[in-house]
Amino acid sequence: MKPLLEVLIPTYGRPESAARAILSCAHVMNKDLVVSCNSNGFETKLEKFRDYSDGIRYSNFSYNRGVHLNFMELIKNSTGHYCMLLSDEDELESSALPKYLELLESFLDSNVRVISPYVYDPNVKRIYSSHGRINGLSLGLNEYLMMGEPISGYMSGLTFHTESLKRVFTDSLSHNDPRNSYPHLDIVLKVLSNGGSAYFCSHQLVLKGNESVYGGDSHAHRKHNDPKSSSSESYPTKCSTSDYNPDIYGPMARGRQFVYRQSVISTLKNANLMSKNIAILRLLLVNVNAVLKADSVVRLPFGASLIHLGIEGVTHDSLGKPMVTLYTWMFIAILKSPSFVQYFILCATAFAIRCVRASTTSILLIKSSMAGFITHIKFEAQNK
Repeated sequence: MKPLLEVLIPTYGRPESAARAILSCAHVMNKDLVVSCNSNGFETKLEKFRDYSDGIRYSNFSYNRGVHLNFMELIKNSTGHYCMLLSDEDELESSALPKYLELLESFLDSNVRVISPYVYDPNVKRIYSSHGRINGLSLGLNEYLMMGEPISGYMSGLTFHTESLKRVFTDSLSHNDPRNSYPHLDIVLKVLSNGGSAYFCSHQLVLKGNESVYGGDSHAHRKHNDPKSSSSESYPTKCSTSDYNPDIYGPMARGRQFVYRQSVISTLKNANLMSKNIAILRLLLVNVNAVLKADSVVRLPFGASLIHLGIEGVTHDSLGKPMVTLYTWMFIAILKSPSFVQYFILCATAFAIRCVRASTTSILLIKSSMAGFITHIKFEAQNK
């Protein structure tokens, strides 16, 4: 008999926190719930889970094959009606699991294919990730894009209808594309493009764990168990508040991620032009902001320019791709003058991307962009 939910935990270099993640589910283990964990390498401390119980499955690769193939291995072998992604740093709130299982059971005969619960941070005693005004709503592909892809880069708790997932996951995960740092976001779009919907619930299910200083994709550049060292020769030490992997969080990486993600969105089937471009506009501003804040999370070469590296990441990935020329120009323009050009770009783009079709949404987009631009001009004039 199929379990209702299978929790999938990809891990690398974090055996202690991965063990806590596994055990957080064990308290509610029954016929409706199983846990599968796969490690990107041999971990002595996790070997005990191979024969721990019938509801826990543990496996490992002989070497680090990357986050994409780890995802792929777990999804390929998943047997539940639904499967949930859980970071090896996080845990599940055991007391919230029974109600969440009831919710999933109610969706078995519906077209809900993606479910996103809340993430709670017990260290600061507040919600870390919530859904705001879309809480309790089901969104199809176009509505999801119009909301600017409301599912964040934080994957924990994200739940998929397993069969729908298996039909689409291969292309996104079959190779380790360095630009695709958030493969679960690709999967969401592809599942929704096949006609499913995403449901945003208020179940406070995931407990955010303490961030590790090694292991995982975010700290893959560090030497194991040595938080003071960085093995990245291209990004030597500079005074920084954090030392995340520059191949994911660095300004050049953020530029590459933008080009990749906007290409994925622009080629989606069953999505209209308006919703695609509104999603890309939000993506543009989010990634520009990530570039400008990159030096607070990664260690950069002394004297390195955030803007130069961000632009290099975008233009390098854009060569030979005319379809991204407009967005590449926008990215560069905003980076070079973020305090002034941003509002103008939003306004001009509403016309340039050919989205103006006398719809309420397009008119509101233009009005709000123009209002923001005029307000900014007035503010600048008053402060001269």
